[in-house]
Amino acid sequence: MTLGRLPAGLAEPLHFDSPFPWTLVKILAGVLVALLLLALVRRWLRRRRQAPSRPLPAPVPAAEPGLREAIESIRRRYRGGHAYRDACHELSSLLRRAFEHNTRRSYSTLTAGEIQRQVGDSRVARFFAFLAELQFGRRRPSGNDLDGACDLALDVAREELS
Repeated sequence: MTLGRLPAGLAEPLHFDSPFPWTLVKILAGVLVALLLLALVRRWLRRRRQAPSRPLPAPVPAAEPGLREAIESIRRRYRGGHAYRDACHELSSLLRRAFEHNTRRSYSTLTAGEIQRQVGDSRVARFFAFLAELQFGRRRPSGNDLDGACDLALDVAREELS
């Protein structure tokens, strides 16, 4: 659109598509979003790597007084606090290692369902299913749940590992 001639030989005004360089803003916004996503992924990976690992208890010969003492030690250590899930994890690790030692089967990398498929519907499989519910269930386990799990662990160890 031309307005006609400008006085005194002035040039016509330059016409831009937009008054602001939006392409540059779009590029910068894309870079910022990409950097934010990269930072979130790095943070998530770092947290996964830094997950606290629980030290494994020393191997305990099954059906010996050492296993009974180890179960009672877990009960005593966790009884007063509120970390009953941690106690259930430690109890599961202890019993898995005891069953591995006694039966020569690998239980440490199996889930409760996989143990049940491997050994059938035995008392051992039901025990690990119960313990998995305490470890990973929605409801937080209580001190009574821990006592019940320890009592059941003693019974299962006495019957199955003797």
